[in-house]
Amino acid sequence: MLLYIACGESNDIPEKYLDDCRDVLDYLLTDNDLIFGACDRGLMGCAYRSALAHGREIVGVCPKIYEGDFANLQCTEEITTDGIVESVNLMVEKCDALVVIPGGFGTLYEFFLAMQGIICKEFNKTIVIYNSCGFYDEILGYFKKIAKEGFVKEAVMNSFVVANNLDELKATFGND
Repeated sequence: MLLYIACGESNDIPEKYLDDCRDVLDYLLTDNDLIFGACDRGLMGCAYRSALAHGREIVGVCPKIYEGDFANLQCTEEITTDGIVESVNLMVEKCDALVVIPGGFGTLYEFFLAMQGIICKEFNKTIVIYNSCGFYDEILGYFKKIAKEGFVKEAVMNSFVVANNLDELKATFGND
């Protein structure tokens, strides 16, 4: 399976997210290949190093402005696009599943693009939000509010899974 790992690239994050997500990424990338935003920093770098350590296929995708990041990576396939919208669209299209771990605006953009694809019936793949250390608690609360207020249908809310720990993530992927 080709997993699109959407996550942050900042090195300036609390260590608790790095510690927690390393185990998750090791689990996910033991038997799955990686498609990601081609960066060796932060959680994105953790995903890359885990896939590399497990000998997995690694597809790096990034806009021209960041293509220099490939110099620090050993990707099986390197794809450079004209811009971020094209990069994200390509990763969403190519992946078999999307796993969202902590990140910033780019990570949320990736998630929302996939969710809008579900609404428009253009994307029908597994989406998992890994709520590491409660990182997404507030936004998950907001999602409940917009559903309750009628801005999205309940079926849309059921189109992604939230895993709060490694055991829940394993259950989502059918492993104990």
